[in-house]
Amino acid sequence: MGNPAGRVTDLCGGSITTSNAVNVKINGLDPATLNSKIAGHGDSPHSAPVIVSSSNSVFSGGIGLSKAGDVGSCGHSISTYSSNVNIGA
Repeated sequence: MGNPAGRVTDLCGGSITTSNAVNVKINGLDPATLNSKIAGHGDSPHSAPVIVSSSNSVFSGGIGLSKAGDVGSCGHSISTYSSNVNIGA
């Protein structure tokens, strides 16, 4: 069944600000992906974090889409997400 999809503007410590997906929208927003940038929210490692985990089975342009529970380089996990779109592990 998977976990709820993360999107640009959702939270992973700070707001997810970029997507590396190609031609994909989730609830009208770009999806969170591996290496999506996260807004800085403190001193290092929170100053310039990126998403470092994603699905191993759902991709856009060869890049994994991220979902609830995936983590940023700052150690925070995606904590807000789509209420009706899930992404497989």
